Amino acid sequence: MASNNAIHKYKAGDIFGDRYTLEKLMGSGGFADVWKAKDKVTNSSIALKIYTNLDDDGINDLASEYTRMQNLNHTNILKADYFARWGNIPYLVMKVCDGGSLSKKVGCMDDSEIFRVIQDIAEGLSYLHKNKIVHQDIKPANILIDIQGERPIYMLSDFGISSKTKTRLSHSVNMNNKNQGTSMTEAYAPPEKFSSKREERKPDRKGDIFSFGISLYELACGNLPFDDLSTGRELLHSDVEVDFSEIKNEKLKRIIQLCMQPDKDNRPTAIELLEMVKSETMPEDKKVTGNGRHTVRVKDNDNNNNVSKYLLGILALFIVGGGLCWLLDKNTKSISTSSEKDGYVQQVDTFTINGIRLEMVKIPGGSFMMGSNYGDDNEKPILKRQVSDFYLSKYEVTQKLWFVIMNTNPSSVVNDNFPVNNVSWDDCQLFIQKLNALTGRNFRLPTETEWEYAAKAKLNSDGNIEAKGNIYSGTSTNPDDFAWYILNSNGKLHAVGSKKPNALGLYDMSGNVIEWCQDIYTNYSTGSPELGKDERVLRGGFYNSEAASVRCTSRGSSPYNQALEPFGFRLCLQ
Repeated sequence: MASNNAIHKYKAGDIFGDRYTLEKLMGSGGFADVWKAKDKVTNSSIALKIYTNLDDDGINDLASEYTRMQNLNHTNILKADYFARWGNIPYLVMKVCDGGSLSKKVGCMDDSEIFRVIQDIAEGLSYLHKNKIVHQDIKPANILIDIQGERPIYMLSDFGISSKTKTRLSHSVNMNNKNQGTSMTEAYAPPEKFSSKREERKPDRKGDIFSFGISLYELACGNLPFDDLSTGRELLHSDVEVDFSEIKNEKLKRIIQLCMQPDKDNRPTAIELLEMVKSETMPEDKKVTGNGRHTVRVKDNDNNNNVSKYLLGILALFIVGGGLCWLLDKNTKSISTSSEKDGYVQQVDTFTINGIRLEMVKIPGGSFMMGSNYGDDNEKPILKRQVSDFYLSKYEVTQKLWFVIMNTNPSSVVNDNFPVNNVSWDDCQLFIQKLNALTGRNFRLPTETEWEYAAKAKLNSDGNIEAKGNIYSGTSTNPDDFAWYILNSNGKLHAVGSKKPNALGLYDMSGNVIEWCQDIYTNYSTGSPELGKDERVLRGGFYNSEAASVRCTSRGSSPYNQALEPFGFRLCLQ
């Protein structure tokens, strides 16, 4: 058997494989170095993983594993584009993730970002586990950040190498290589890895969950539970306490605690973890002492499996769906109130649905000038429109209202008082169907004409709506007091109603989330669909929009079945 025991070292500027110009060393581990490189043939940037110091058996096993992985395809896993050898040096070509790894984010991510990590990685893990693949090495260094889209996407890398192959690769590496990285890997290993029983040491899906829990702890606290020691080894041998006091978000704390359970049967699956993130309901928490320390090994006597209890609760909601509808129907009521300000009488109908308020503001009908000569071409020409009386929700639909109707929460940042986001036009229609079934009313999305009329509303001295209206919803000058947009949002969603309302008492018509309208997107000039019947109108701009895009006349569109982070909606009633 031929052996290749030389340690291959490269530097920026070297040409690898007669094709790839090495630009920057992105990472280094026990088996390989990862470089950002330029492909001279395609002139594109790629990630090049060069395996160092493997013998022939190790190379062959690696090639077999690559072939086995080619049928996998998921947004949250980073799969190699192809495997090749340069001489006897194996390498992989992959998509480059310019955001680097989560290693550089340790201790400096806010809770909303960590929840996004949980959602993305749980999605990726559930896919791998469904395909009978165990990652075996989850840690911040193996979670990469793709920043090319609307939002960062977190992706698992270095997945799928079987335990048999991983063992062979370890044996094929020259053990004098100082760059093994084994101590850090052990720091994330589950307790069962250190068991004296061989059968218990066998890699499985729940081991991935424990490693992910340690990674989340490190992201939230800035350090490992026991510094560079293995938490898993500590939990195996004694009933130790892990300090969770630095994690202030109770939901995040609870998720991490569940993932770090020493008994793997008490850890959630990846699918269960995903449900926890999306749901507002959490399993009953374990007792935490006053100093915020928690004995993760101890289980409540009356609750041997909190995860199962949590899932049974969710299942019960689906099983007794008719009963849930009855409950909501019995707790649905409407009251009407009115108030007068500067000659304008505001009428609000308030629906209470299982304790959640939905306030609908009456918009008096009238005529107005729709469009603008100062915006994009799709805002022209200016047209005179007539609108009948209708009601529009005072706030964008919140996550708590969405959850009580749908029993899910697709939002990127979980918060009761934030607008629901990540919803398609189709999703909105399903929500409205269920809401109408519960209330007996005919809620819908506003038309584009109704939306602009209400958004730009400006009152004259008599309390009537002026035809011309405001540039932004609430003002024609600086939108800061009325809108969450790129100059004041810090790139994040905010609670509904935390800015000033417009003249009609409507909040967030400009900014926060961009809102779906009922209409097919058409050209003002021709009245015909510009992008086909699949495109629906979006209005108002969102938290990362420039000021020009949160104007009342600014128009957007998207396919009706597309759900993106900025997409939300409000309700209309006539």
